[in-house]
Amino acid sequence: MENDIRDYLRTLPPHVASRQAARLLAEAADEIVRLRAIVDKLPTTADGVSVVPGMNVYFQWHSGEIVRHPVAFIRIDKDDTWLYFERALYRSTGVCYSTREAADAAGKDGE
Repeated sequence: MENDIRDYLRTLPPHVASRQAARLLAEAADEIVRLRAIVDKLPTTADGVSVVPGMNVYFQWHSGEIVRHPVAFIRIDKDDTWLYFERALYRSTGVCYSTREAADAAGKDGE
């Protein structure tokens, strides 16, 4: 895509290419703002990674065992966000991590 835009701009006279490049950059910036607003609405793991259906999240049980659960879907209520898994329901806030290593590190920090 990036090369397509550059190739397109090279076919235009310089004064037109400059205006087109500015327009394309402005459109790209607007699209980034629009997409960022969507991502910002997603719940996050305790280590700050956006949670989306299909991703794996990790929990550390009191026993120290780290378990992985794939997120089936997300429900965002007025006060809580819930992650639904195949056989269980958990709140997402502060209890799950994006990687096994992050869950392990959080458990060690809490000792």
